[in-house]
Amino acid sequence: MAAIGHSDATYAEARAAIDAGAAAATHLFNGMRPLHHREPGIVGAALVSGIACEVINDGVHVHPAITTLVASVPRRMVFVTDAIRAAGMGDGDFFVGGLHVRVSNGQARLAGTDTLAGSSLTLDSALRRAVRECGLSIEVASEAASGNPARLLGIDDDCGAIAVGRAADLVVLDEDLRVVGVMAGGEWDPPVPAPGPGPAWSWAPR
Repeated sequence: MAAIGHSDATYAEARAAIDAGAAAATHLFNGMRPLHHREPGIVGAALVSGIACEVINDGVHVHPAITTLVASVPRRMVFVTDAIRAAGMGDGDFFVGGLHVRVSNGQARLAGTDTLAGSSLTLDSALRRAVRECGLSIEVASEAASGNPARLLGIDDDCGAIAVGRAADLVVLDEDLRVVGVMAGGEWDPPVPAPGPGPAWSWAPR
């Protein structure tokens, strides 16, 4: 699969790439010329062509309104994290590819600059932000996190939805949209003790 992004390509150049088979836009709005009404660039080409659009929904790489805008066309938004090794580690100093990266307030930037250096975003946080800050439904946010990526990669016959015959890989969220359980290959991770004698046993998040 080919994707376009991190380029100063014009609208015409981007459309030529799409016509040649590019199926997605990488990190839409980031690392590319801004959307302009006279020269839409990659952003404009991606939005009007129907290709998949990757969005780093951390509230830093794009404004919540941008996430809502991309989501307005069904089945095209794909959540990505662009996460570096700092993901889940909290604020601090990290070295990524030999570069000094400082994470402050969850934002990863090259030390001493304002240049973003990836993110510390996790996918559950991207989904939670989509619902709480962007006003998306849990169904649309879930599609961006699972169903749409699976279709883009051509593996939607095996994953991306809860259906008979598909992989039993699940992430369970509570009412606050925080992870409380993970199933991989039909098995809970960590394993749940087998039921003993007595009333019927059922798994419940703790």
